[in-house]
Amino acid sequence: MNVSDEATKSFWMKDTELPSAPQLEQDVRCDVAVVGAGMAGVSIAYELALAGQSVVLVDRGRLLGGMTCRTTAHLAPICDDGLSELVKIRGEDLARGFQESQQAAVDRIEEHVSDLE
Repeated sequence: MNVSDEATKSFWMKDTELPSAPQLEQDVRCDVAVVGAGMAGVSIAYELALAGQSVVLVDRGRLLGGMTCRTTAHLAPICDDGLSELVKIRGEDLARGFQESQQAAVDRIEEHVSDLE
């Protein structure tokens, strides 16, 4: 079962219509096939397309369905277990790099949203 088929609904699922795309019905050629149309898959497919790659994005469910529509795709630059726990497990340098990468990802998505508005 895809998580989007579960009975419970997140707050924004009730008021937001998820985008749709046609089902793949024939063989296609592309430079890159991205499997998974959650926030990560959509983001990488978009970045590759911007870089001039021909991209096919496939998923067993709806675009941005699954965990993305239930968790906001973790679109926040925070560590689930807390940064202090990450520092304890992996050290300060790796924790800093993680935090910076999370912030950079959020910033990049915000740039794309601004460009598309």
